[in-house]
Amino acid sequence: MLIVSQSMKNSEEAPSPLSTPLPLGEKRVWIAGGRGFIGSRLCRALKREGLPGRSGLGAQLKLFEGDISDRKTVQQSVLDSQPDYIVNLAAPVSVRRDPKLQEKMDRIIVGGLRNILAAMEELPTNPLLLQCGTCEEYGSIPAPFCEESEPGLPVSPYARAKLEATRIALNSGVRVVVARPFLTYGPNQRGEGLVPSAIRAALTGADFKMTSGTHTREFNYVDDIAQDLADLLLCPSAEGQIVNLGSGEEHRVVDVARKAWALAGGDKNRLLIGGRPERPADIPRLFADVSRSRELLGGRPRLSLEDGLRATIAGFEATLSREEPNES
Repeated sequence: MLIVSQSMKNSEEAPSPLSTPLPLGEKRVWIAGGRGFIGSRLCRALKREGLPGRSGLGAQLKLFEGDISDRKTVQQSVLDSQPDYIVNLAAPVSVRRDPKLQEKMDRIIVGGLRNILAAMEELPTNPLLLQCGTCEEYGSIPAPFCEESEPGLPVSPYARAKLEATRIALNSGVRVVVARPFLTYGPNQRGEGLVPSAIRAALTGADFKMTSGTHTREFNYVDDIAQDLADLLLCPSAEGQIVNLGSGEEHRVVDVARKAWALAGGDKNRLLIGGRPERPADIPRLFADVSRSRELLGGRPRLSLEDGLRATIAGFEATLSREEPNES
């Protein structure tokens, strides 16, 4: 079952952006988290080769690969780079409700941002900071989630730390835009997410236990979110704002699991719907009001769910085939 939010329908009627993105040219971009799932795709969008169907933007990238919680290391890297843009995607992604994760989330997500801001104070220039948040910052409030909505209580340590980082960034006095990507999937994604977990199980012949899946989410292919981030970085009208990134399309989780399982050729008897208990305090409906991003960035074609799942499955198949032992 697919429900499209009214904001999505309205945005399709006006696909042209209201602000023209600035060309990157040979400007310097410092990125924390550039080796990650979304970050690596963003780097492709910012380099000359670009994403499929898009020309590259020609940026000079500096990927930070040290400890984001080490202030001196961050400061030295930023000062050496003298960036025109700073992108912060550094975060240990886990939406588990375990309170023991809070210290780690605060140290890396909140502490890492504070270190970046401290380094920015030492720069002679005034770079733009793109701070990457999460849709989980909204908590359990009525969907679709709008940037102007007051967030509810965060449901995980990850969400709590991200929300605190957003508030710090917006009150820091630097030039900043906060992106809130909604649920993202794609080839060789790690972690406990529904799509990668279901596809891996289907391809390897394992059982896949899930909840009843009656809650809803939106699912965005990783290249679409990466291109959103690249476009947002270059959109002057976005400065000082929170911007939801996503499609605004709502899907029942169980329907997406069934589709992914079927496309991957999984044994239908091994998809165990209801095999896991419902998660406490789970958000019942989670999808974006994308009016602001459509207004700022304009409408462009996005990969359909089925095509995105096919591309994701192909990526996992290729990886699994490389991992199989050579019997010859």
